[in-house]
Amino acid sequence: MQVKMGEFLFETGQILCDFLEELLPSLGKEDWWKEYVLEKLSHQQEQIVRQNNISELKQLDFAALLRILDRNWYEISWKVTFPPDAKHYLKEMQSVRNHWAHASIDGFNLDDIYRDLDTLKRFASFVDAPDKFIENIQEEKRRLIESQSPQPSAPPDNGKGTQICSDAESAFDVGQVITLRSDPSSSGGI
Repeated sequence: MQVKMGEFLFETGQILCDFLEELLPSLGKEDWWKEYVLEKLSHQQEQIVRQNNISELKQLDFAALLRILDRNWYEISWKVTFPPDAKHYLKEMQSVRNHWAHASIDGFNLDDIYRDLDTLKRFASFVDAPDKFIENIQEEKRRLIESQSPQPSAPPDNGKGTQICSDAESAFDVGQVITLRSDPSSSGGI
């Protein structure tokens, strides 16, 4: 089953970028870019920013945006009321991003994909993702479950348009009235 995880991660990065673009300048520091972005990046991320003259959040990758949210959590949480488990989902989201960014050729097992989609949905909900985006993730989770659910098979057809059970003694036709052996006073139609 093909999963849209790459698309979901890309869109989540855009949503997180919008979330941070709105919040970071409002935290009160005049040089918010230096204080809330540059000083929160890893050494390697900071080098990339300086070498490429990056000056906007939308020019950063998803890993850098997640790190910025993580490293500014305390300051941001004064402005935004997060659910109690939001920080946990941020940490999980960093793992999900790393998981998919460094995927092996073998791909992923479906349990891990489902778990990653669930984390993505929970994370997206607290960074103000649109309802439609969250619904799309939920739909993908549903599709994943359905792909793993055994499909019921119909009993064989007897050629008369009715289905029969594998045991010849228990063959019934639709519309036939039957009586229970254990309670002859109880009967009903099939």
